[in-house]
Amino acid sequence: MFARNGRQLAANCLNGPSAVEKRFYDVLFRWSRVGCTGAGPGSGSGLRRNSTKAPPSPSTSTKTDPETLTQQTRQIMRVLPNPIVILTTTAASTPGVIDWSKPGSGEIPDPSRYRGMTLSSFTSLSMSPQPLVTFNIGFPSRTLSALTENQHCLIHVLKANPKGKLLADAFTKGNVVHTTSLEGENGSESGKKDPEGNMQMSITAFDLAAQAEDMKVGIHTIQRAKKADVHLPRIESAAVKAVLECRVLGEGDRQGGGLIRVGDHVLVVARITGIAEVADFKPSLLEARQGRLAHGNALCYVDGAYAAAGSSWGTPGWWSDKQGK
Repeated sequence: MFARNGRQLAANCLNGPSAVEKRFYDVLFRWSRVGCTGAGPGSGSGLRRNSTKAPPSPSTSTKTDPETLTQQTRQIMRVLPNPIVILTTTAASTPGVIDWSKPGSGEIPDPSRYRGMTLSSFTSLSMSPQPLVTFNIGFPSRTLSALTENQHCLIHVLKANPKGKLLADAFTKGNVVHTTSLEGENGSESGKKDPEGNMQMSITAFDLAAQAEDMKVGIHTIQRAKKADVHLPRIESAAVKAVLECRVLGEGDRQGGGLIRVGDHVLVVARITGIAEVADFKPSLLEARQGRLAHGNALCYVDGAYAAAGSSWGTPGWWSDKQGK
């Protein structure tokens, strides 16, 4: 073998430079022009062009004290639009009197048992195999207690107009009892006088909403097989865009159910079980090409003020198509 290779090498020398020699001199010439870097062990061929570009500086994170971190996070979250909806549900007249899991209770609740609150954390969680939504409620909360009892609620999507803003304002403090002062003897007999002699009258968030906007409260009944019917207060107003009927997930849906305590809030995961008929969502109002509503977005909240979505920058492109794949 060596003799044969030797004879071949001699023949190549007589016939001029071989391809191997040409390759060697070519590499040697380029190396002399460019320079040699990284010739140490494990560096590959050791031949690569010197770069004048500085290597990227590593990302550094500085420790921030909790208070500053909270302030900075709050500032960032303020500029993210949040949907504004109103949740309503019903409490038992006295805790434990109505067993929502057993049949036989057909009583219609009196208005004092209505519970409602404005939410800015409402969002879609999943559409398949069933529509799920999520929101959170700080505790302690009378509305949360009622929702824990009967597991059902209505979500009212509001129109982005002054009437929608008035409704949202009325429920921003939940269903706490608000007190107003009335001069002289015009107050309720059941009221109490404040230190200045004015009569005090207690009103609920539903009363405030009715005063602020032309609103009525109807009853939405959810019939359940072998269980007590649930009667929920439904806000009837031109400021309501749609009403979603929801049920909190139970143990059969996921381990631990749909009430998850996180910090000083409870994260609620609920299934949409129905959608009330509202004029804004009739099929005739959907645009055929885009499948979108022909008018008006819902009320939202951004940077300390109520607002409506403004300019549209087109539908999402390839990125949205890749989600979930």
